[in-house]
Amino acid sequence: MTPLRLRRARRAAHRVLVDTALERATPVPVEQIANVLDVRIVDGELSGASAALIRVGDRARIRVSPRNTYPGQRRFTIAHELGHFVLGHSSAHVCNDERATAACDPMQEREADVFASEILMPEHAARRFCEV
Repeated sequence: MTPLRLRRARRAAHRVLVDTALERATPVPVEQIANVLDVRIVDGELSGASAALIRVGDRARIRVSPRNTYPGQRRFTIAHELGHFVLGHSSAHVCNDERATAACDPMQEREADVFASEILMPEHAARRFCEV
């Protein structure tokens, strides 16, 4: 994993927070960010995955499994899928722990995780808790 790609994911998350004027919101409203990015969030069953990004032309949806009952898990899952969307990753496959296929790009998954982490807990907000 190249640090450059991870820095790119962090910068993209920061840019989204600034562009949506939500860089100081706590907690960060990921569903509002999705709305601003014109990504619709829908609940529905998924086979073996907690969420999936679905693109049709210039439209996108994030389908979230109802198994995501813990609010923190749901927020991270949505932020992760937004990472795939913002970073331009392919949405032609669903990756999960049980069925990691050759089509799943571990680097893209890590980038989406970094994006989600930075969206939900931006470095500037987390830093003040670490400076105790």
